[in-house]
Amino acid sequence: MQTDLETEVFGRTLRTNIGVRHVKTDVDIDNFLTDGQGGFAPANRVSEYSHTLPSASLAYNLMRDLVLRGSVGKTFKRSSVSAISKTYGVRGTGGNLEVNAGNPELLSEESSSRDWGLEWYFAKGGVLALAGYDKSFTGRLANGESVKKFDEIGLPKSLFTSNNFTLSDNPDVTVFLPKNAEAFSIKGLELAYQQSFSFLPAPFNGLGVYGSYTKNKTLGVDRIWKGNTYSVPLVPEDAYSVAAYYEKGPVFLRVAYNHKSEWASTDTGANNYGFQRFNIARGYLDASVGYKFNKALEVRFDAINLTNTKTCEVFREFEGRFGDENSRIEGGLQAGRGFSISLRGNF
Repeated sequence: MQTDLETEVFGRTLRTNIGVRHVKTDVDIDNFLTDGQGGFAPANRVSEYSHTLPSASLAYNLMRDLVLRGSVGKTFKRSSVSAISKTYGVRGTGGNLEVNAGNPELLSEESSSRDWGLEWYFAKGGVLALAGYDKSFTGRLANGESVKKFDEIGLPKSLFTSNNFTLSDNPDVTVFLPKNAEAFSIKGLELAYQQSFSFLPAPFNGLGVYGSYTKNKTLGVDRIWKGNTYSVPLVPEDAYSVAAYYEKGPVFLRVAYNHKSEWASTDTGANNYGFQRFNIARGYLDASVGYKFNKALEVRFDAINLTNTKTCEVFREFEGRFGDENSRIEGGLQAGRGFSISLRGNF
């Protein structure tokens, strides 16, 4: 159900959108489970869940060129079938007692958000905007693990090396499976600016700039190490983008730089030695040049990652021991610069 309303308050226009969704989901899984005797047997599991998802948004013209916006709402995301189907798969070459599994007890991911914004349209093609948001999440999907006895998983010993059974005929097996992580929230502010310099004399009246800066704070994702609590960012705490463009007649030019600070790879959590995996900060410089022969035909040249940015993950020790984390790099990737030429037609 949804309704759109428009009225006047204190002589200014107020536009609102209010609605609610109710979703009922039935889950019916037919596959095979281990029978405890080294084999598998057909299995069926059913469940259901429901969500009521209200939402509302408003836009109010405080002045002719000043708009106040606000919204609240709830959303949800179902877990994939592959994540909830409970089947076992041997990890790697089978040399270790480790298996992958699904988790039929996974809950859906839910979020609620509260947003507001103030937009000042100070000139034609120009806007200065300030926005704030507070978003809460539950049921986030993450990597988990549990330890079971070998007899519980029902896999044949032939899938593993004989060395795994020298100390016990029923050793422990590490089962890696998806799980619902802790609830958390993200609060942030965003400042955005855009202006077209059409007031300049020709040929400079085709110039323009735009940019934004975002400040985030993740709350509720903590790691405890030696009795101390360490908060880790689930998203970059700082992100900004700046761009300049020129568009006049058949010519189009654009240069943009985007940057975001480091953030934690929290799906893996901290290990037993106090190391947390982090994605390093990164920035990218891109450029585009275009020329329109006429209304129907345009050629364009695009260049990405002109800074040749390298990305990687690092392991950081909470107490700052063992030297610089730059010596503990994993998954380093240098994609290099990319260039493309395209011909666009409109007919």
